[in-house]
Amino acid sequence: MHGEEVDEDYILKFMDEGICKPMEKAFEDMIQCQHVLQETQFERITTESEDESTATIIRTSSTPQS
Repeated sequence: MHGEEVDEDYILKFMDEGICKPMEKAFEDMIQCQHVLQETQFERITTESEDESTATIIRTSSTPQS
């Protein structure tokens, strides 16, 4: 490598294409995955809460009134 000039644009393009863009895509995927997980957990909690409320209403309405 002695005496050879290094093309800085080539190095920057290589780093951008080979390192930065794949890492950016990986971070986007991780953020999307986290968002989907949070959304799923929220839906599950909401469904469980609704199920408990419905069960309470059914139990209350099934209990004979004095």
